Amino acid sequence: IPNGIEEKKYQKLILISSTMNATQDSTRIVYAGNLGYAQSLMTLVDSVKTSNNFNVELIGEGAQKSYINKYIADNHVDNVRVISSMGWNDLVDKYVEAEILYAQITKDFASAIPTKIFEYIATGKKVVLGLPNGPAKSIFSSFSGVFFHEPLDVDSCICALNAAKNSVKPDRNLNNLLLKDYVREKHQGVFCALLSK
Repeated sequence: IPNGIEEKKYQKLILISSTMNATQDSTRIVYAGNLGYAQSLMTLVDSVKTSNNFNVELIGEGAQKSYINKYIADNHVDNVRVISSMGWNDLVDKYVEAEILYAQITKDFASAIPTKIFEYIATGKKVVLGLPNGPAKSIFSSFSGVFFHEPLDVDSCICALNAAKNSVKPDRNLNNLLLKDYVREKHQGVFCALLSK
C-alpha cells in the first residue's frame, strides 16, 4: 500500500479555505513533521533569516530541534519559531493560517515519499519542496501550486519561496482529483480484494 492520505483527513483538508488575510505584511510558512537530519531545516531557516517577507513556524520534535533553537537565539532570527508537536486537529488550524507549506528531504533519502506532502496539497495552499530527483519529485510535479528547490541549496530555496509567494492560487480542482489516487483506503480495498481471492 503506497504512501498517501487517509480518507478522513483528505475530506477535512479539502474544505480548508485557501484565501488568506491580505492585510498581513509577511507570508506565513509552516513546516510540520520531524525536525531531523533528513529534513535539514536549516536550509529554510537560512533562506528567510534576513528577510522581512516571510515568517516561519517549524512544528515538531526531532534530533535537530535543540540545534535549530540555539541557532535562532544566537543569531537573533526573529522570523522563525519552533513549536512543539501538536494533535492533528490543532495542526489543521496551523495549515489554515499558512500561505506556504514547506518540506525537504536530502539526497540521502531520495527514495522517500513523505506522507505529509499529500496533506499539504489537500489544503489548497502553495507548497515549496526541497526534493532530489526520485519518486517524490516525480509524483508531486503533477500537482498545481508546488514549487521545487535543490535540497540544501539556500539560493534555490529563496527563489522557490519567492516564486510561490508571487504565484496565483493552486488549481484546487485538479489537485483534489489527482489526490484521489493517493487515498489510502482506496488502495487498502484493492489489496484486501486481492487477498480474498
